[in-house]
Amino acid sequence: MIRAFIAIELSADIRAKLSSVSGELSGRGVTCVAQDNIHITLLFLGDVREQTLEAIKERLGKIRAKSFDISIEGIGAFGHKGPEVVFACVGDGLAEIKAIYSDIAHSISDLGFAAEEREFTPHATIARVRSGSAAEKAREFATAHGKDRFGVFTCSSIALKSSAIGEGVPKYTTLYSLELAP
Repeated sequence: MIRAFIAIELSADIRAKLSSVSGELSGRGVTCVAQDNIHITLLFLGDVREQTLEAIKERLGKIRAKSFDISIEGIGAFGHKGPEVVFACVGDGLAEIKAIYSDIAHSISDLGFAAEEREFTPHATIARVRSGSAAEKAREFATAHGKDRFGVFTCSSIALKSSAIGEGVPKYTTLYSLELAP
């Protein structure tokens, strides 16, 4: 079984800016996402059999979409009992991301991957709040950076990735890349 997800990878300069600003949150009760791991998750698949991964790759290969620009602007936070996730918001490109998400979810639904019942809200997680005492700090951070602009990049591919969780930072590996038309 391989732990897998489908994502849009952000440009290196935007990841660097997000990592830099999230450093303000670093400390007790907050875990920042490693710079190289910041991405927009389209679908989290969980533990997947090798055979099913091959079927997912085949389905992804049939999706047709064009490259598009995505702007990353603003910081937000959400959770059930106060902020649990601190994230960078998507500005431009939101409709295109939602359309690709819908196409992917539909194409793999018969493989046992149902779209979430809640509305899909594209975002890039930059930190996780691990204690209630850090929730106020996360709220203040999101308010202070709610209008920041981190840049624009062209989304030219969608990645099927594996996630190896061990000691320290998770290691993400691209298993398949769907290239979008120019």
